Amino acid sequence: MDSVPRIVSADGSKLRAAALSVISNSALILLKVIAASVTGSVSILTEAVHSSVDLVASIVAFASVRKAGEPADETHRYGHEKIENLSAAIEGILILVGSAVIAFEAIRRLIVGGRLQSLPLGIAVMGEIGRASCRERV
Repeated sequence: MDSVPRIVSADGSKLRAAALSVISNSALILLKVIAASVTGSVSILTEAVHSSVDLVASIVAFASVRKAGEPADETHRYGHEKIENLSAAIEGILILVGSAVIAFEAIRRLIVGGRLQSLPLGIAVMGEIGRASCRERV
């Protein structure tokens, strides 16, 4: 086992960032789903689907960061860092699936029809989410 190269374990800040991403995406989904159900807005529903894809991607990223930080072993002589590439591929597939769900719902609403029920509430919720997102990035 001494001949196996050692790789430094995952940076704690990467792990904390991935965990924060999971928590914040979960909260955003909850808010957006509530707002979409109250308003009947396909736009807010679209944002909830987008956040759901982000949540799954965050969970995949969290798992891959943990795995990538594991030291090299007999079957992975140079470590586990390549798992992050697999994680990126999974995230790309999730984006495509999310796009398909959004397109399906938008087309269905165009054909069947849909009505907004509480536009001011939807605007307020999405505005607050946008404001909070901008504050996090600064």
